[in-house]
Amino acid sequence: MKRFLRLMLGVCTAAAVLGANAPAVRFGGVSLGTVSVYAAETAVEVEGGNIYVDENGAVTRSDYTVTNADIPEKAGDITITSIGKNAFAGHSTLKSVSLPKTVVSIGSQAFAACSALESITMQEGLTTIYSSAFVSCSALKSIYIPASVRSIESAVFESCTSLENIDIADGNGWYIDIDGVLYDAEETVLILCPAKKESITIPETVTSIEDNAFKNCSLIEKIEFPAGLTSIGAYAFKQCTALKSINIPDTVTSIGTQAFYNCKSIESITIPSGITEISNFAFYGCASITSIEIPNGVTTVGNNAFQNCAYLKSVVIPNTVVTIGNSAFANTWLTEVVIPSSVTTLRNSVFSNCTYLTGIVVPDSVTSMGTNIFTNCSQLKAKCYAGSYAETYFINNKIKYSYIVFGDVDGDGALTYNDAKLILHYAADKNFKLPAAADMDSDGDGEITVMDPIHIMRYLEDQRYIMPVFKK
Repeated sequence: MKRFLRLMLGVCTAAAVLGANAPAVRFGGVSLGTVSVYAAETAVEVEGGNIYVDENGAVTRSDYTVTNADIPEKAGDITITSIGKNAFAGHSTLKSVSLPKTVVSIGSQAFAACSALESITMQEGLTTIYSSAFVSCSALKSIYIPASVRSIESAVFESCTSLENIDIADGNGWYIDIDGVLYDAEETVLILCPAKKESITIPETVTSIEDNAFKNCSLIEKIEFPAGLTSIGAYAFKQCTALKSINIPDTVTSIGTQAFYNCKSIESITIPSGITEISNFAFYGCASITSIEIPNGVTTVGNNAFQNCAYLKSVVIPNTVVTIGNSAFANTWLTEVVIPSSVTTLRNSVFSNCTYLTGIVVPDSVTSMGTNIFTNCSQLKAKCYAGSYAETYFINNKIKYSYIVFGDVDGDGALTYNDAKLILHYAADKNFKLPAAADMDSDGDGEITVMDPIHIMRYLEDQRYIMPVFKK
């Protein structure tokens, strides 16, 4: 019994020394509670509680009751040099922070979700702000960044929904601000626009818009891009719900994942001719767009690329696309679609819940089709070639279909001069609604132009004439 009491006294003493959340202590298979093991720490009192500094000078954590953290240069004999990862994360009562000049870095997510944080004072000497350091600090309105800062990692101010202004100190050789917007020092990269900005003029020198640059900028209605812009990063305009007007220049060759995710007010988008891939979720939820023309040269339409573009009624897919990704056009108002002969793969749920889809042409080049491609497309009557992979798919999935007659856009089952006339009308006006879906690219160049009905008429005049598309 005395041995047991000595053991228990030892456990309790360890718990008191190590803290309230150390590893679970067990005796004879029975858990006696959980205590935390912290490296040697020095407690420093601030308003509302304590912060804790390790032997390397990093603020590692703080009491959740802290309201204002005026951090000194030293904790006893230890110089405070950094704010550690997650040090204040989730502290909903923290209103202000003042850093000493001895702090050189702010760790990843150090102040994440400090929803009451209104101000933070940084001193010269700070060099690095790591990723997501202030993510979801929804009360933060303005930030001053000293001249000594030379590295600001990604998503540092993501979801800071009240942020109005970023102020870069004069003399900073790595960053500048223009009207409160953050750029690199050369003004070639737009890094971050504060969420509360209502308008912006992007300098002509900018060639790249960084990931997350305009994310949650819900007040901006119009953006004019500089003529030399080449790339738009991932999530760059995500949730810009008021954005109505954009004109992406032809110099852009890269549009990142979720770049325009849920930009529900954008009414039209012209995709640049230099784009070769529509990234995953790139235009997801752009509910006001009614038509899309994918440019020649695009080889992949990514997963969910146009999903939930609720009013999208027509799409032109060029003869360069090889793969159409999962749910790429799901939950849209598409009525008729022609899959070009370059396509080999239709992935899962591509057209699921397209309840207005009445016609689709699937060529014999398609040799792979995923599951649930046409779920809830109850009005669909598909077209395919006899003996094709698509025919087998339609049979197995009980989808109504008929065989393709090239160029039969009036749906009468034959290629006639009336089809050529309708295709000519469509070539001049892509908004013209054809009576039926059919492959009509008679010259095989991936576009519908006035040359296509000309080749068809030559064939109708002399059926020995071989249209260019059938020579390839």
